[in-house]
Amino acid sequence: RSNGGNKLTGLVKASTGNLTTKGRKQLISALQLSNNDSSSQFMDLLLDFNLLFGISKLLAAADAEQLAKLVFKFSRGQKKSSVLGGQLKLSLESLLGLS
Repeated sequence: RSNGGNKLTGLVKASTGNLTTKGRKQLISALQLSNNDSSSQFMDLLLDFNLLFGISKLLAAADAEQLAKLVFKFSRGQKKSSVLGGQLKLSLESLLGLS
């Protein structure tokens, strides 16, 4: 997927694959928006493999696998069934410092 060159630049450290502060803030913003309606903006961010990899490194293995499956479904156009579940959403909120 092409990211247009600069939309997702600087969200993950190239040397380690860890999320940067900018990356965390962007994920937090998208996750907060997903509380209001759908998780589509958050899932759209995770279509970037580097960002998905950066966040999955911080999650438990089961949560990382569930998130990867959701992103896969979302990327195939199954947006209505690609909704963050309660436990996964709580894990992400905790991980990103929202709870």
